[in-house]
Amino acid sequence: MRVLYLVDSERYVRENCFQSQLLNGFMYCGDLDILQAQPELRFRLSALRRSPAEYDAVVCVLRQRTAFAMMRQLADFLGAAKVAVYDQDPWESFIDGSPTKGFYRLLNDSLNAEVFVTSRWWADRISKSGIDAHFVRMGMEPRWCDAGPAIEMRPVELGFKGHLHPHREAVFVALANEGMKVDIAKDRLNYAGYMSYLHNVQVFTHDESAPWICDGEEISRSTGMWIKDIETAARGTFTLRNWHPEAVSYGLNDIPNILFYADPREAPDKMAEFRRMSIEQRNAMRCISVERIRRRYDWPEAAQTILRRVVETNE
Repeated sequence: MRVLYLVDSERYVRENCFQSQLLNGFMYCGDLDILQAQPELRFRLSALRRSPAEYDAVVCVLRQRTAFAMMRQLADFLGAAKVAVYDQDPWESFIDGSPTKGFYRLLNDSLNAEVFVTSRWWADRISKSGIDAHFVRMGMEPRWCDAGPAIEMRPVELGFKGHLHPHREAVFVALANEGMKVDIAKDRLNYAGYMSYLHNVQVFTHDESAPWICDGEEISRSTGMWIKDIETAARGTFTLRNWHPEAVSYGLNDIPNILFYADPREAPDKMAEFRRMSIEQRNAMRCISVERIRRRYDWPEAAQTILRRVVETNE
């Protein structure tokens, strides 16, 4: 199958932690011709030498802000050709104040597009607005699925590394009130470095229950954001975070080293449960989790779903 693959830049999709894994998933499924959108002049020159009609499928993995800014150029190039648009941040089209608010309506008005997003909740929301949208799951490549050091050999009991958004700190405060300090790593790391960092941590914690405001409506951030916990669990590290039904879409009920609470104030009790577990129980739980994530390898399945849908609707 010949696939025209629209990207921000080839370097970005080969080096970004999740885009590179998605790219590898597509490489299992077809012969990819990568077309870079940036810089824009190069895109216009490259587009002159290509026709969407020459391909079995056209897939756009541009970041939402790039696609939003280049919608006219994309429409001129693609014409009536069917395009699959993959988006990891669908909520940005709805958040009040977002620079790309209204992206999906613009997309629907400009292109013959079918949308694939990494949240079932947001896929349903987009579909209800009359736009063809589907859910595909993010995951972890087997090469990153590594249980690492035994739990008792890890020096950090409770840790966090990432963007320290204020909403994530609710769980830090609740834990601190019970004398449980979260070690916050502040050094800058590439993805391999971050994966190594997780092998030093017994329990990684963050909270995503604070809402976005979308057309004046409060919508939990936990309608997305689940890959952070999957990648943590894939490193044999426990993760402590708030529950949301979207977790079921990612099969997280079957990943035993993800510890859920309904409210940040319950987090200390979950941490106390962790401390009561035997070393043997903790190590067994995390090894089971790593193996389950490794075996399901979601990226090729996401790529196959996207290509199958596009080909079927083109027939």
